[in-house]
Amino acid sequence: MSKLITLLFLAASLQAASVFSVAINTSSLPAATPGYLDFLFNGGGPASASITGFATNGILNPASISTTAATGTLPGAVSLSNSNAEYLEGIAFGTSISFNLQFSGTGSGSVFTLSLLNATQDGAFLTNNVNDGFLLEFDIDTNGIITPITFPTTSGAPSVVSVVSAAAVPEPASCLAAVLGLLGIAVAKKRIK
Repeated sequence: MSKLITLLFLAASLQAASVFSVAINTSSLPAATPGYLDFLFNGGGPASASITGFATNGILNPASISTTAATGTLPGAVSLSNSNAEYLEGIAFGTSISFNLQFSGTGSGSVFTLSLLNATQDGAFLTNNVNDGFLLEFDIDTNGIITPITFPTTSGAPSVVSVVSAAAVPEPASCLAAVLGLLGIAVAKKRIK
């Protein structure tokens, strides 16, 4: 009986959403440098990415927001589906940006990225990834494994981004399945007696 309960909770934890805490040191940019935050989520199986707990000592420009398949506005929660979603917002950069990023759903083959674009959106800050301009990338493989990738700065110095995996939060459907499974076991056990 206890082995079955353990297996149920293990199955529920496998369906948990993956949460990451992201911190970006933008102090090497001149004070109040104008630019854009560009979040993208593309391809793969059905999934969503939620940005919460956003904080910066820069100044966001809500009048500049442009979205595709995204809901919400920073500094509040923003959710992107992985159907070529984009959230673009102007910012006068301060010395830091931080947020939590939570993935839910299968997302197999999806890619989430963040670029810090210049004011004309034809170049990126703080990354040597000149082809795409990504500062940060999360790849979700066919097994659902999420790999964060940070890129060195333009000078080749280590990345200005730190990513920490936070506690996983179970999907509501997984919790419900676990509870229903436990109730089913209790009813079956009662019938056996």
